[in-house]
Amino acid sequence: MEIILIILFNIIIYWRSLSFGLVIDDVRRYELIKAGLFNNRKWFRFVQLRLYGSGTFGTNTRIDHAFTVFLHTTICVLIYLAFGSNQISFFAATLYACNPSNNQTSI
Repeated sequence: MEIILIILFNIIIYWRSLSFGLVIDDVRRYELIKAGLFNNRKWFRFVQLRLYGSGTFGTNTRIDHAFTVFLHTTICVLIYLAFGSNQISFFAATLYACNPSNNQTSI
């Protein structure tokens, strides 16, 4: 039940982030992906460039933001499970979820 609460808590908090735009660092990367400059690279270079933080799924920002929210939610659930699946670890996971200084993994 606590895992479901953590997942719902993250979805409620970060629902608006699905429609966010790009941060300034990502604008250039999306332009390069649209221009097709990453299509002819070696595999390891492709992975490094695509998984940098933007353009993981092409130029659809909504899917990229949903993926980062999914990763953040997974981290919160793992915090809960790793620290003993008790009330203290539940509060640690929810505090991590909404802490404004470390929400870069979801926004």
